[in-house]
Amino acid sequence: KGHVATPEYTSKDLVRDFLNKERADCWEGCNVTEVQEHANGFLISTTSGVSLVAQKVIHCTGPWGTDSPVHVKEGHEIKNKKIVAFHLAFKMPEKPIVIYFIDYGAFLLPEPNQSYWIFSFTSDDWNCAKPFSELKADETDRAKAQEILSMFIEPEAYDIVGSRVFCDSYSPGKVPVISSERVHEWKISGTSGSGYKYAPGIAKQMLKILKEG
Repeated sequence: KGHVATPEYTSKDLVRDFLNKERADCWEGCNVTEVQEHANGFLISTTSGVSLVAQKVIHCTGPWGTDSPVHVKEGHEIKNKKIVAFHLAFKMPEKPIVIYFIDYGAFLLPEPNQSYWIFSFTSDDWNCAKPFSELKADETDRAKAQEILSMFIEPEAYDIVGSRVFCDSYSPGKVPVISSERVHEWKISGTSGSGYKYAPGIAKQMLKILKEG
């Protein structure tokens, strides 16, 4: 039997479990603006006006790795790329399955609780717009989606009822990069559209690094 997991809800569950631990804090809606070396490690400045002192810093930037205030070694060539998917309304089977179109870098993912399908496909739109609010699914995206779908589904069989847009950071080898230029300061980036899948492995590797140094 399969299951449907949403990164947003899974992340909230993980944060809730984390906050149940002793001396654990999580600040949402607060951005780091600067990380400076400090007598006791690092001084972290935030948009809330509060500064923190930390002995070690791990910066998990998600798709905005290129905007990180953390110092990182040159040469990783991390780039941002647009990710777009459309919501398709058509009959949901009793046992929904994921349908892959490997030759086109696309897939159909059922969302049983929402009564629509997510059609995701490869975008060639690099260097995402900033801020994130400027990212939109445009007519070029719609045309590409319909071109792929037309080879497998009759146009009358579905309606496009919505969309979702994001961006992610990509490394040349499409594998996560853990880099560091200053002692006890690390940056994780380049998850290449698979951060949700890679997260457990990244965490395991980062814990190993912390224990060793």
